[in-house]
Amino acid sequence: MQGICTECSESISDPICLDCFLKQMEDWIVDEDIGLKTKRILIKEIKKEFREYENNPELETICTICQRQEVSICSYCFFLKIVRILKKINMTKKKMETFKEIFNYRQWHEDY
Repeated sequence: MQGICTECSESISDPICLDCFLKQMEDWIVDEDIGLKTKRILIKEIKKEFREYENNPELETICTICQRQEVSICSYCFFLKIVRILKKINMTKKKMETFKEIFNYRQWHEDY
């Protein structure tokens, strides 16, 4: 299972663990000054969505940022799931555009 995304079965070219991805999301939430109620809903939805991707000791690919956690999902699949969550909670169009710009996922998928 080394270097293969458990979601899309493609090679993971930039291995980043869920904890580090979530830290990036937390930074974005703070930078965007998202209201407390929306923040709570967003965090709850993210945790629910990614519960199944928590650390799996059978994986051999280690995060390039923290060098501690195993990597099970590629950045594309992670952020695609985040975009779907943002849509689900009715995030504003402006914040959606900012998200896509910051995380550089503008051109990747029709779901964006």
